[in-house]
Amino acid sequence: MSKEEKDKHESYGMVGFNRCSGSPDLFATTVTPQNFVSLTIREAEVTHNLGREWHYGGKEIVKVWLSASQFSELITTMNIGNGVPCTIKHIQGKRCEDPPKVKSETIKTFDSFKEDLEKFKEQTKEINSKLEVLSKKKSISKSDIYSLKDKMHRLNLFIESNASFILESFHENTQKVVQNAKTEIDDFIVSAVTKTGLKELQKMNEVKVLEE
Repeated sequence: MSKEEKDKHESYGMVGFNRCSGSPDLFATTVTPQNFVSLTIREAEVTHNLGREWHYGGKEIVKVWLSASQFSELITTMNIGNGVPCTIKHIQGKRCEDPPKVKSETIKTFDSFKEDLEKFKEQTKEINSKLEVLSKKKSISKSDIYSLKDKMHRLNLFIESNASFILESFHENTQKVVQNAKTEIDDFIVSAVTKTGLKELQKMNEVKVLEE
């Protein structure tokens, strides 16, 4: 009879994905998920016995959670940047705090645009006031013209640069929210269909056993 042998090394590890149900607070997500993916990395041990090799997971090293859209992006965008955001849940078995609730990029962009619109209103008021003063003068000096042109120039800069950029960012972030929502909905539907299908198959097998 062969002797059982066990082998461990600091480089040996086990990694696994699990599909989970729930609506946790996840880092860098724009839509609260109904399902998410858990990735766990553990230390590993190898057992040799009876001419076969078995791998067992040991102490947990790290566990992270990803939304369906984050998981999809992770496996389809290799070699791009530093990866995708994830939520770290455990490190060396120690639980990490839940991520703080923060405003989404869409809300931040909207708030920023709202602030800039207030500045825009102030600048237009200033120009209108200047025009009101000039309209009452019998003659307009060059300094008056330069002052007015400077105010108009700064207003144009805001419209051409800030406003356009903020609106473009708002559009991009909105599109991202829509895409993430579609991914989460698709994942939820697939998960529900899969669960329903498995239940139906189980019922069919039970009926088959009874008939036999």
